[in-house]
Amino acid sequence: MSKSKSNHQREDWRGYSKRIMGSSSLFPTEDKLREKADYPGWKMSIDLTLEDQGVLDHVRGNIVEPLSNASASARNKWKTGEVKAKKII
Repeated sequence: MSKSKSNHQREDWRGYSKRIMGSSSLFPTEDKLREKADYPGWKMSIDLTLEDQGVLDHVRGNIVEPLSNASASARNKWKTGEVKAKKII
């Protein structure tokens, strides 16, 4: 950590400055849920993003984790979709 940075900030691996405490600047402000009244619009926006990225079924539980005896490619495809969905949310 640079000595010129405050104790509340650090450089992440991409070099962007973000707060350790408080809100992060990783997501655009329009994607953040701020109040209960904003929930319907926020949910629609997130659902559309998830659908566009092909991971909405992961979130809804329509795609379940493959059994341990499933092929490595099937397990990897499932894991990739799960991670992608979590990043969006």
